[in-house]
Amino acid sequence: MKVIIIVVFSLLFYSCTGNISAGTLSGWDIVVFKTSTQKLELGIDSLYKANSNYIIPEKWESEAEKWIKNYSYLKTVVIYFDDSPEEMYYVTFIDAGTGDNPNYSRLAIRGVKQGNDYWKQFEEFNASEQERIEKRFEKEIVKKLEQITKTNSYIEKTYH
Repeated sequence: MKVIIIVVFSLLFYSCTGNISAGTLSGWDIVVFKTSTQKLELGIDSLYKANSNYIIPEKWESEAEKWIKNYSYLKTVVIYFDDSPEEMYYVTFIDAGTGDNPNYSRLAIRGVKQGNDYWKQFEEFNASEQERIEKRFEKEIVKKLEQITKTNSYIEKTYH
C-alpha cells in the first residue's frame, strides 16, 4: 500500500512541475496531405537530405530527444530552423494511416522551442506568434513537402 501511495504522489508531483502530459498536448492546424503516411515519411527524409539546415544541431539534440521520449507512442518529427528566430517544431502525424482514409496523412505542430526557452504549446504564444509559426511551417515545410511528394495539402481543422 505504501508503494502505491508513493507512486501516486510521485506522479502527481511530476505532473505539477510544468511538464506537459499527453492528455494536454495541443497543436496548431492539422495539415492533410493527399498521400500515404509512408510516402510522406519518405518525403520528409528527402526534405532533410535536401535541406540539412532543418537537422537538429548537437546543442539542441537533448531537448528534442526529451519530447520524443515523452511522447514515444506518437509518430513524430522534429524540425529545426537555424535562421531567426532559431527554433524547433515538434510535429506529429495525426491518426497516422488510420484516419478516415489511410491514403491521406495528417501533420500538426504540437510544440515549439525557441532559443534557451522551454518547449511551449500553442496557447502559450500570443496570436501574432501563433500565426508566424503557422506561416513558417506552411512556407518552409508544407510547400516543400508538396513539391517533393507531388501532392497537395489542405487544413483539415484547427487542433487547438
